Amino acid sequence: MSSRKARENRATVARAHASPELFAAILERMGGGMPLSRACEAEHFSARDFWREMRADRELEAAYHTALALRAEANAGELVAIADQRPPRDALGRVDAGYVAWQRNRIDARKWIAARLLPKRYGDRVELTGPDGGPVLVVRDLTGKPGVARPGARVIDLELVGQDLVDQAPARDRGEELDDQLEIGAGREPGSD
Repeated sequence: MSSRKARENRATVARAHASPELFAAILERMGGGMPLSRACEAEHFSARDFWREMRADRELEAAYHTALALRAEANAGELVAIADQRPPRDALGRVDAGYVAWQRNRIDARKWIAARLLPKRYGDRVELTGPDGGPVLVVRDLTGKPGVARPGARVIDLELVGQDLVDQAPARDRGEELDDQLEIGAGREPGSD
């Protein structure tokens, strides 16, 4: 039998074996923290066939992504339980360093998985955003120092991170303010020539 024919036969058998109940059982195992390959293996179904079925079924794909989020939560939930386990001690009261390293590895693996599955919640990357996820707004007052605009303060320029905005003040005022800033920077009082 050719390899192409064997693949077609496997796909036909997989489709005959596939059912909503089977997929629900696989996704339930995944939601409990098990990877897809092990969940499929436990249900005697091929992960490759699961992927094939998922590409064809949008509802199954949505359920899969929900199961991934639940898996991340399950892995993150295990972190505290693992960390709280007391390491065994030998007859002299010494802690087994191998056990501690093993537990650290278990914690790191679960943190890594959770960070990859739910990066916004468990990821290490810190991202600053403005209102509604927009850019961060930096306000500079008349001294040119970044800060928060005070009520009644005159703002020289607004700067979006990565982007400059043109000041709405008249050009004449802007020029005088810039001259004053240059004089202050040179150690002279503004307007003293």
